[in-house]
Amino acid sequence: MNILTHVSSLFGDTVIGGAGAVSLGIVAKYGVTLVKLDAIVSEAILVMDTAGMNDKIKKELQILVCQVFKEVTYGVSGKSGATMAGLETIIGEMASGKDSKIKNPFKCK
Repeated sequence: MNILTHVSSLFGDTVIGGAGAVSLGIVAKYGVTLVKLDAIVSEAILVMDTAGMNDKIKKELQILVCQVFKEVTYGVSGKSGATMAGLETIIGEMASGKDSKIKNPFKCK
């Protein structure tokens, strides 16, 4: 019996499940947002112009809040949440083309 089998037997089918998976997803989205905010500030320092920086930061924080909301909603909804997350991915892929007439209703703007 290896360690992974032993640990998974303690916690069920997956090592990280339920609330752990949701919080891990939120932390990942937060990390991406921090990188984007760092890029915005670095650009402002490089060009020595902070015009529009506040609006860019506000937009990125609004996107983070939307993504966290979706992550929590899908995470606590069980199988139906997983289904909605899958549908969001499929619709997002269909709507990602440059000439696509399909609008993604789930996209955080």
